[in-house]
Amino acid sequence: SFEFAFLHAKGEFLLSLGSDDALLPWALETLDVIRKSYPNEYIIQWERGFYAWPGFNGGQQNEFIIPKKYQKGEYLPRYVEQQNYFASIFSDSNTMYALPNLYLNSGCKKVYLKTILAKTGRLFDGICQDIYMGVVNVAINKRLLKLSYPLAIAGMSDASIGAKANMAYTLNEEETEFLNELKRTANLGGYCASPYERLMPEVTTDKSSLYNSILRMIARGIIAE
Repeated sequence: SFEFAFLHAKGEFLLSLGSDDALLPWALETLDVIRKSYPNEYIIQWERGFYAWPGFNGGQQNEFIIPKKYQKGEYLPRYVEQQNYFASIFSDSNTMYALPNLYLNSGCKKVYLKTILAKTGRLFDGICQDIYMGVVNVAINKRLLKLSYPLAIAGMSDASIGAKANMAYTLNEEETEFLNELKRTANLGGYCASPYERLMPEVTTDKSSLYNSILRMIARGIIAE
């Protein structure tokens, strides 16, 4: 669905939000300013807050977080080097959420999709669209522009696909049902794992998705083994 939407978008610069997420009121104005100041950048990354919708995860519901203090209009743009992204996720996998994933925390020029296709032979691919795209963007770019400024809010609810996907199976029945669904749909909407990715157990957590995505980049010849 992400790929379909991006390919049909009419605009020059693309960003995506889920139905439980939000843009902050100054987001589009800020992007206009930054795009004029950095016209040659294909990707712009920014920081995001978090909101837990009512009913989510018990006591966490209604939690609202902005990651730190900011000064209005001080966007503090800087370049993050490729090696710094990789060093970060290899030392602490939780920093995967800071990858430029073209969802919530970053956007791109539409023409950049041609670069992704040329470099990887695919567009939105892999085990999940956000973590995978974050790994792709880091793997094919030596550095990326990042704002130390929040433009979006990541929402999480009981209906969130991400929340449901980030749970390891605890019962054999759940895993059996998942495998049966793959058979019923002929893996429609899924993907074919490479031999590299099969080294990583399928446990449906964000951490396994991160390592699956890295292994897929190795399989595609984008990064070295």
